[in-house]
Amino acid sequence: MISIKTIRGLLLIAAVVFSTALVAMTHYAVSGVVERAVREEAMHGADTFAEMTSQSMFEVMVACAPVVPVAIIAALLMVMYIRRRIDRAIRGFAHDIRSVNKLSDLRQLAQTSLDFGFTEFSPIADEVRQLTERVRSIAVDKEMLEFEIRLLEKFILTSDVVKDWREYVNRLLIDIDDVMPAYALFSIFKIGDDIFDLEVFWRYAPSSESRRLFEETVKESLSRNPYFTGGYAVNIEHNVADGSRQIPDLMHGDLEVQTKSLLLDAPKIGGIVGIGMQAQASPEATRWLVVESILSTLLNVVGSVKAIDKYTKDLEYYATRDPLTNLYNQRVFWELLDSEAVRSGRHGHKFGLAVLDADNFKSVNDTYGHSFGDVLLQEVATTIRGAMREDDLLARYGGDEFVAILPETGLTGTIEATRRMMDAVAGLSIETPDGARVGSSLSIGMAVYPDHAVETRDLFLFADSMMYRAKAEGKGRVAIPTEHDVVEVFRSLSEKSILILAAVEARGVIPYYQPIIDPRTGKVEALEVLARIRLEDGTMLVADAFVGIAEKMGLMHKLDYILMERALEAAVAANYQGLLFLNMSPRALVLNDFIPETRRIAGSSGFEPSRIVFEITERETIKNMVLLERFINTLRAEGFRLAIDDFGSGFSSFHYVKRFPIDFLKIDGDFILGMGHNDRDRALVRSIVALSRELGIRTVAEYVEDGEVLAGVIGQSIDLAQGYHIRRPTASIAEALDVRLH
Repeated sequence: MISIKTIRGLLLIAAVVFSTALVAMTHYAVSGVVERAVREEAMHGADTFAEMTSQSMFEVMVACAPVVPVAIIAALLMVMYIRRRIDRAIRGFAHDIRSVNKLSDLRQLAQTSLDFGFTEFSPIADEVRQLTERVRSIAVDKEMLEFEIRLLEKFILTSDVVKDWREYVNRLLIDIDDVMPAYALFSIFKIGDDIFDLEVFWRYAPSSESRRLFEETVKESLSRNPYFTGGYAVNIEHNVADGSRQIPDLMHGDLEVQTKSLLLDAPKIGGIVGIGMQAQASPEATRWLVVESILSTLLNVVGSVKAIDKYTKDLEYYATRDPLTNLYNQRVFWELLDSEAVRSGRHGHKFGLAVLDADNFKSVNDTYGHSFGDVLLQEVATTIRGAMREDDLLARYGGDEFVAILPETGLTGTIEATRRMMDAVAGLSIETPDGARVGSSLSIGMAVYPDHAVETRDLFLFADSMMYRAKAEGKGRVAIPTEHDVVEVFRSLSEKSILILAAVEARGVIPYYQPIIDPRTGKVEALEVLARIRLEDGTMLVADAFVGIAEKMGLMHKLDYILMERALEAAVAANYQGLLFLNMSPRALVLNDFIPETRRIAGSSGFEPSRIVFEITERETIKNMVLLERFINTLRAEGFRLAIDDFGSGFSSFHYVKRFPIDFLKIDGDFILGMGHNDRDRALVRSIVALSRELGIRTVAEYVEDGEVLAGVIGQSIDLAQGYHIRRPTASIAEALDVRLH
């Protein structure tokens, strides 16, 4: 590269040379003229000298004339050289600028040696390079933005995506690879306590060594995250988007440097806790920003897809299975029972039906907790299944109750089979959390098709009644039916079934009201609604006498709807402004039409949902806490309130308080009655009241049977109270509101 100083020096030298030559020529010419002039003056005089001087000056000018064009031409050539050199540099720089069409071209421009032809312009070239680097650090590639937009457009969940989410991720990896070369994507899901699934999606088929290195790298990354400390297990599955090509063998260092990941401190939707990408080369920093944006979105999308996929599969599975024991559920049991009745009727076979109840399960559940109770039920189910023939069918009907279908089996075979099950469970022994051991026993009722009934529902109700007889006779036994039993059981069942059907048909459920008061002032703040069915002789059948049969008949939710509708109509007619407590069947709570139906009933009556309190009782008919939580949250969103009935009777009640938005705790009546003579009951009640006050939940004392109990309720600072001492249930709201404490 030449400098302008050099050009200027050359021009100065040329000017000096030109001036020297011009002076020399002038000197030579003038010397000659002077010499001749002196001679002429000497010879001819002064006039002749003047003429000779003029002539000589002309000769000097003529002699110097050839030098001037040479100097001008030299100067022009130098100017042209300088201009051409600068123009060439400017054209080259302009070409480099116009060639910048994407972010990667800026790096090429920064690495290009910019030559403006003269060293004086070098600082400009340095400034241009620095500007290019600054632009690279803040610019976002248009291609990457377009790619991100196109990719985000694919983040729409469809049935096809849910159907095969792994193929969906494979396609996303191919799209990413087109813009930013990538070896693999990976996602991490939490599927249990300290158990994780690692899904790896390879662009091309990896070698076994690359797989091993990749797994090690991800595990090392997990071990450095506090969320994964304390030990964990990882199930790994590899997926290949295009198996027609092999990726080069990966090095451990490459994986460490080039893997970008997002690890979360807690699982997101679908249990996803991390997602990452392994790129082939280190790209622009701004590209990583776009990639991390995509990964963040992909984290939620993949988590959602996995959640929907799992939810769909769970729906398919648990549509037929009980989630705790993996036995057939109640719905499938009825389908299998109907199918077996049709098959046996066609071929003239008999089959046995057994209803089995795990004795004393509630006391074990209350003593050792909900979790241990689940373990006991699982062990009982496994033991029963192990004592059955391979083609026998076992289902969990609900809570601690199981049902078994014994194909092609008469009464004798059914007796043998049920005794075998009973003996197997009697030998069961499980260690409790405190180191003790507990066992179990079965109370079993049976029926044989077609000896005891032809209709499947009648057959089941007969076996169920025999099971209750076995429990009444001392538990841990099989009730074997006789001909007398058939007449007696069906007469009782028929009477109650007819009453229930008639009550549904004629909307004959009668609401009774029991006041719930402030024990300090006697003011009625709420009414609990209780169900009654009127008999032909005018007497009332209380709920305990028909709820069990109504639930087995699948009609309890209809009775609940009728009760709610009639109670709200009466409350509006009486201009009642307080709260109404309603006991709803647990099975009704999880029905798909429960929310729409309660919304319709409340809306049509004009009674505000915020004054309706649904009571949840810890019953064994609801084990799926997630499902129950969803319905309860929906109820709260609709404006309804919630209460836990019989609080403290089991550990599950505390789970309810922890997980659900509860407004009232109705303390179990046995604790209330025991406060007067039992220190433990007083301590438990005091603890429940303190817990409720901390959580902003109001307490209700049940079973206030006399003045002494009421005084204890006041002494324990319980908010509300109800019981026979205050007022017995009555069909009149006006009477229920007329409370006079004595």
